[in-house]
Amino acid sequence: MNKRLLVEIDGDLEEQFLSMSYTLKVENGISDKLCIPLHEMQCQENYLFEILSSCGISFIKRVYIMNYFDEKVMSKYLKENNNIIVEPVGVSQLLIENTGNLILSAKSDEIMPSGFTINLESKDVTTEQTIELLSNILDEIGASYEIR
Repeated sequence: MNKRLLVEIDGDLEEQFLSMSYTLKVENGISDKLCIPLHEMQCQENYLFEILSSCGISFIKRVYIMNYFDEKVMSKYLKENNNIIVEPVGVSQLLIENTGNLILSAKSDEIMPSGFTINLESKDVTTEQTIELLSNILDEIGASYEIR
């Protein structure tokens, strides 16, 4: 049985939830985690979850709310959105393109949403180190991927 990916989402809850970063790790795994700070519009909308799901990757979404304005609203949001298991909807291969940043997308002939960019410009780790971290996580969960 393959292990499952765990996606931890840190963010703020004002009028709506605003994601600030993702942490990818393997539930009960041995691989190091990969921290992904979100930039600009990624905080409001990105396609990471759709890409993972269309690539046959099942994952758990865990939400951590850093700042909030109303405890009742926060509790309701967590009840509806925390510890959610997302099952895969496709079997495409995950494509990882090294452009100086890493762009994740589904390798498919179907029309897919845009890719998801892991911005490495301000990180203290190299592109190669990030690829190794991501590869270790993907190997441990048994995901099919290609690096270009």
